[in-house]
Amino acid sequence: MKKSWAVFVAVFVGMLFIILAAGDKENASLKIAYIDMPRVLQAYQPYKDLMESYQSDLNFYKKKLEQIQEEIKKLQDSGASQDEINKKKSEYIQKEQLFNQLLQQEYQPRMQQVQKELIEKAQKFAEENGFDVLLTNYPPGVVLSVVHVSDRVDVTEEFISYINSNQEK
Repeated sequence: MKKSWAVFVAVFVGMLFIILAAGDKENASLKIAYIDMPRVLQAYQPYKDLMESYQSDLNFYKKKLEQIQEEIKKLQDSGASQDEINKKKSEYIQKEQLFNQLLQQEYQPRMQQVQKELIEKAQKFAEENGFDVLLTNYPPGVVLSVVHVSDRVDVTEEFISYINSNQEK
């Protein structure tokens, strides 16, 4: 996933340079906008639903692990053999790894789908509003980073309204 974002950013930056180089600098005026994507995610209902579901599953697995921890403590308090305690600790580690793997398998594709939907909505939003360049600070860790954004180009609230109005339709 990180490689595809790096490719996306590289292509995006390359296209930006081509646009800047190809245009008549005296007559060209780019319409540039910015979206604070983490803020958008917090307002995007499919993302909020996904995070709520994730938290519910995470809590379920945490309770299962807490039960095993309690069993380990009972074994230690009862004077059980070190072999029995080690087996229970090994079971805890295996369950923890399994639960993490299950969560990742379940939620990573769903999160990627939400990201894809938002990117598609952002592209449509940019086209409908005539933006030549639409920047964002998402996903974290990409090569391109936004250091400063003027309020004049920050269209985050407009984009949130846009995606929310499209959700209702």
